[in-house]
Amino acid sequence: MAVFEGHFPTRPTLPGVYMVESLAQLGACAVLMDDRYRGSLPLFGGIDRARFRRQVLPEETLDLEVRMTTLSQRAGKGEGVARRSGETVCEVSFFFVIADS
Repeated sequence: MAVFEGHFPTRPTLPGVYMVESLAQLGACAVLMDDRYRGSLPLFGGIDRARFRRQVLPEETLDLEVRMTTLSQRAGKGEGVARRSGETVCEVSFFFVIADS
């Protein structure tokens, strides 16, 4: 896969930014599942905190979990965890704004 080329040449590893983006995308899906936000557009606002605990290799599968900690009409905060075989590899706290689509 192209995502692994050059990161790192002798030991291909999933870039952390892909784990953060995956968790943010799942967070947006979680918001849109709430009927109050139907027709809205959750926009990624930033990262409050990110911790990368283990490397993820090309053949490994991640399980993602997100939890919305704060939701208002216009913004929200969430937390996400990526796990490999039950072991936490990435934790992130993020925030977003909710725009009309």
